[in-house]
Amino acid sequence: MGDLVDVIDVIDVTATASYKLHIYADYTALADQIKTAAQTSIQATINAWKTQHGRDIVPAALSSLAQRMEGVYFVETEMRDSEDELITTTKQLSKAKRPIITIKDFTFVISNEQSQVNETFK
Repeated sequence: MGDLVDVIDVIDVTATASYKLHIYADYTALADQIKTAAQTSIQATINAWKTQHGRDIVPAALSSLAQRMEGVYFVETEMRDSEDELITTTKQLSKAKRPIITIKDFTFVISNEQSQVNETFK
């Protein structure tokens, strides 16, 4: 006789996220490419999370994907749940729930800051 499996109905927990990348001034020429790469990376992780029941929503885990990209000074992130409550650190989900996150806005601005890479050559 095989293993017995319990099947439970999954509950979708929705959230929206907005990102604003602050890009170093000396990376201005690459800003569109940096934005596209960051958005693609974050969206791929969001898509993976959709398949993980019980996966907590951790805004910093997503914004860090963009933060560590070359040319990014810092990332402003705002994530809100379906009740429009701000998710600042984490939103814990039970095993019966899965995160469904939609990127609402993804923009960039050019910072006045220069990257350290280029500062060392001055």
